[in-house]
Amino acid sequence: MAWPGVPRPYFNPEQIERALLRLAEANGNAEVASRSLKTDGLTINPTTLRRWRHGKHAERYAIVRSEVLPRLQAQAAEAHADLAAREMAVSAAMVERLSSEVDELQPRDLSTAVRNLDVGAGIHRDKAQLLKGEPTQVVRRSFEEIKRELKARGIVLDGTVIHEETVATPVPELPEGDDEPGRIDA
Repeated sequence: MAWPGVPRPYFNPEQIERALLRLAEANGNAEVASRSLKTDGLTINPTTLRRWRHGKHAERYAIVRSEVLPRLQAQAAEAHADLAAREMAVSAAMVERLSSEVDELQPRDLSTAVRNLDVGAGIHRDKAQLLKGEPTQVVRRSFEEIKRELKARGIVLDGTVIHEETVATPVPELPEGDDEPGRIDA
């Protein structure tokens, strides 16, 4: 809401675009974006940025954000991967120190630090994988579960070959052996 008698400042299209970009880079945080813009010589009130994000320039903000988001995720993934590597290196050094000075040090102090660094490294590794779109867990399912899921989606496995190039080479014939089931000749 404008104050009576106080005109709103005018922002040209380039300034608006720059502000929306900075807002997207700040993950929608108007206060952070406003401070960042101010250091670059452009003063825009956080309230104005919020109004643009949710109203007047909402469509353009959504487009800018969708363009910026992959780059921000890649940067965050890289930062987490770097932190994980650094924490693992420090942890390795602390383990080395613990093993060489085990008689002189309080083991609980170093073991606590090692554990904390290992947990931190694991968190950063998982976060980096998540931001890179890599799997962060292993999900095991039986063939029957997969068949049920496919059937629920309208896909029925009936043994018909759809794409020949995806079929593996035939299994070679096994050598003749004893006819006794379950027995393998060595």
